[in-house]
Amino acid sequence: MAEDLIVDAQIRKETGKNANHRLRAEGMIPAILYGVTNENISLAVKPREITQILRSKKGANTLFHINMVGERTTRSSVMIKDYQIDPLRDELIHCDFIRINLEEMIQTTVPIHIIGKAKGVTEAGGVMETIIRHIDVECLPMNIPESITVDVTELMLHDSIRIADLKVSEGVTLLGDENILVLHVVPPRKIEVKSAEEGEEAEEGEESEEEAESEE
Repeated sequence: MAEDLIVDAQIRKETGKNANHRLRAEGMIPAILYGVTNENISLAVKPREITQILRSKKGANTLFHINMVGERTTRSSVMIKDYQIDPLRDELIHCDFIRINLEEMIQTTVPIHIIGKAKGVTEAGGVMETIIRHIDVECLPMNIPESITVDVTELMLHDSIRIADLKVSEGVTLLGDENILVLHVVPPRKIEVKSAEEGEEAEEGEESEEEAESEE
């Protein structure tokens, strides 16, 4: 955990579309913190700080502190639950956080990182097809991996890797059917291309059939 990573947030009393517009005009964005009490907490944060977290190695799985300033200042360990990007300006416009108990197991999604070049591709001319690029895991918040690394160097033609073949650190459990295919090396697809002569012969044959039908 990046214990020194702290995001300051203002507790909001005003909510709604107009309040959100005013907030963004001031260089802040609306956010909501879930998992503290029965009532979610409305916040205002600086978009730059959240964008930096999203672009870090762990992305939304980054565990950090959030300082909430209101009638009193409180601190919580959180992760990013969801976020919204303005598609036209490519800017962060909203973010949701979820409070994390460091001693409770959580489920999250991490990317699969492929390294190496399969021998079935380099030596046999095969094609490596990746079926899934992310996988669900369960672990303590402190143990969330940046990614699950898969070395495909020794894979030959027709070889495959399934969830059961993935290696993870102690304390991390892979979720899902262990027989699910992650990737495989397959022969290149053959594309039949007719030669110019074959095409001409086919056209002549079709014309002959049409002439015969017209004579009848």
